[in-house]
Amino acid sequence: MLTILDLIMEEETQLKNTLYLQEDVEFSKSVSPYAPPMSPVRNTLYEWDDILNQLIKGTDCFGTHSTRAKECSTCPLNKLCLEKKQGIKTKAKDKLLSKANLEEKAQKLGFTLKGLRIPSKIKLDTYQTYTCKSEDGVDCIITKKRIGKDEAFYHFKGWGVIHPSCLEILEDLRKLKKK
Repeated sequence: MLTILDLIMEEETQLKNTLYLQEDVEFSKSVSPYAPPMSPVRNTLYEWDDILNQLIKGTDCFGTHSTRAKECSTCPLNKLCLEKKQGIKTKAKDKLLSKANLEEKAQKLGFTLKGLRIPSKIKLDTYQTYTCKSEDGVDCIITKKRIGKDEAFYHFKGWGVIHPSCLEILEDLRKLKKK
């Protein structure tokens, strides 16, 4: 009994063999752009993709593969489901590793990401760059460290002053939260 996936694989191999060599009168070989007509029984590969997408949409459990479940072992979407589940796990691991790397960078600068909130109305690409003119300096709202005289800093209207080394971490943190 053929499954949907077997039919798709047959269709792919048939499409790969669509160019044929044709002999001329001089016995030289040339490539013909002619492809044989498809049989009316089979549909195009794109239609198979639509069928596969409909199968996936009609399966509530897609992406939650279990090696112990009897239904999963007989399902025609078994391999695709397992690949999707592994892809989801990989993305989650990557996100955790990225957050750990950001936390490490933040600790080197002397602050932690725990409890750090970036106001949603603040756009991290719209800031003004200043050089501190005050003898006392100004405090960074992230690291709570003093920015001394003649040091550069970024000012975000409605939020405060940030040390330039903090901005990259904040941008990466916002990108992580959007994923």
